[in-house]
Amino acid sequence: MNRLATTLLLTFLVNLTMAAPLPRRDRPTKLAHYQVGAYVSIRGKLVVNIDKELGGEVSIQLLDQQGNACFNRTMLQTETKTRLQLDLSELASGTYTLKLSNGLDVVIREISVSTPVETPVYRSVTVIP
Repeated sequence: MNRLATTLLLTFLVNLTMAAPLPRRDRPTKLAHYQVGAYVSIRGKLVVNIDKELGGEVSIQLLDQQGNACFNRTMLQTETKTRLQLDLSELASGTYTLKLSNGLDVVIREISVSTPVETPVYRSVTVIP
């Protein structure tokens, strides 16, 4: 009799745990603390270095003046480091926004991109007789 009662109790508990609702993933359950370093290199690349804790996600966006995303990436919960090099030579001149967010904290950096104006080079040759 005890064996039958134990089996029924275990069956009831297994069914109860399977019927429990799954947690929603609308927002991260844990916020990841992160540190950012960003600079433009001599070669015209935007270098972004991010170190974060395990758990939580961090989104990385490069937006133009109209708010359109030129680059979009999300660091997953299992990632702790990201090293990015974005080529700015293909972008039009203007001001861009680097936006990083963990869902609560937002870091915004303004980046100005300007294409160099080419100046013509004039050379003169003098012939001495």
